[in-house]
Amino acid sequence: MGLALLAGVVYTGSSWLISTVNNSTYCSNIYINGIDVSPYSKEEGSQYVRDQIDARLNAVHTLSWQGSTWSFTAADFGGTIETDAVMERAWNIGHVGNIFDRSASIRSLKNNPISLTAPLNYDESRIDAFVEDLYNQLYIAPVSATVAADMNNPFLASQSSEGQELDVETAKAQIISLLETGEGGEVLPVLTLEPALSTDEAMSTLELIVDYRTDTTARGYNGRFNVRKALTPFNGMVVQPGEEVSFNAVVGPRTKERGWQPGTEYIGGGKTQEGYGGGVCQASTTLYGALLQAGMTIMERSAHSMTVAYVDPSIDAAVTDTNKDLRFRNDTAYPITLYTEVTKEYARVRVYGVRPAYRYELESSIVSKDSTAVRVSYIADSEGAHCYYTDETALYKEGIPACVSDGWLVAYDWDTGEVVERKQLSHDEYESGYDIYWRGIHPRGDGSATDGTSVPQA
Repeated sequence: MGLALLAGVVYTGSSWLISTVNNSTYCSNIYINGIDVSPYSKEEGSQYVRDQIDARLNAVHTLSWQGSTWSFTAADFGGTIETDAVMERAWNIGHVGNIFDRSASIRSLKNNPISLTAPLNYDESRIDAFVEDLYNQLYIAPVSATVAADMNNPFLASQSSEGQELDVETAKAQIISLLETGEGGEVLPVLTLEPALSTDEAMSTLELIVDYRTDTTARGYNGRFNVRKALTPFNGMVVQPGEEVSFNAVVGPRTKERGWQPGTEYIGGGKTQEGYGGGVCQASTTLYGALLQAGMTIMERSAHSMTVAYVDPSIDAAVTDTNKDLRFRNDTAYPITLYTEVTKEYARVRVYGVRPAYRYELESSIVSKDSTAVRVSYIADSEGAHCYYTDETALYKEGIPACVSDGWLVAYDWDTGEVVERKQLSHDEYESGYDIYWRGIHPRGDGSATDGTSVPQA
């Protein structure tokens, strides 16, 4: 290459280089928060960026939900964007260093634009307070359907309805995204809250799932009165999921002052005594059998000291004012409703609810027994159906001997009737019960005495 030509190239390159690096504006392809500053001088660019930042801080963002709107700006949350340091950094690109360093930076910008960010600062506690206010405005509590009891059956008392609540974390992230990028969507994230018990579910709890009875034929008036009085507070009771119930807490102390009648009670050692509330154990026992078949969880249950006439061994549930209680809990997902009834023939507990997974039955199995110690007692046959004269007797029920027994809850498949599971409930030891006889109440012509001894039952 000739010297003249080489000198021309050097001169031309130097001229371009000198004109470029001495540019009085920001270099091309430099952006601050997305704003192109290349057309501006240092002072003009700083002012232009500040104006754009102010507009951004005061830009109105809107959130909506079902016709309602809420507006806010970054300034509402103490928003600031400090630009001085970023602007200085942007200006230094292509303007600081020797001529060769500056030219290298300028050449690089042609294919590698630089985007600088001045971060948005805000008071997060203000955003939290704003979101909390939104939550309170939008919250609607779900309403569960309710089941109530009339004289004979439960019924649907009220319908359910869904509720709603703001998804707080998502809403906060949405607001921050709108502030920082201008994007994030306008519709608020509102969640649907389902009621604990829907109308359809409540309707399904109206099915009769248990009808359990024990025999009251051998009881006199006082005994039946006490059984009825004990079961009456449970009549129409709705037991919610998770609710725990104590028999003694519901029934209360058995005293004369509270209207209980005297009756025979077991006191252990093969002995009985007269006490107010005698017969209450048949109420707790009837309730116990019904609750087990309804799938309830039994928290506390005690056996009698002697076998009883109205249920098999290990199917009973003794209660006292002091140290024996029947406690149960509804561990199912649905409420149950209890109904009780006492007649001359039976004590009855009906349970309405959602049919449990299996059909349950109670079983008693005798592990060992002593048939020599059965006692004898009599029922006055006031109607003369079995015996007329006082010296006539007829066996009503053979007594259960002293025994050791197990109680079982047996689960059956509803459709096939096959045994699915056998669960042992208890292992009990009993003293013997009573052979029970009917005895007439009319003396013969020879003046035989009348004896209407009642059966000693707890």
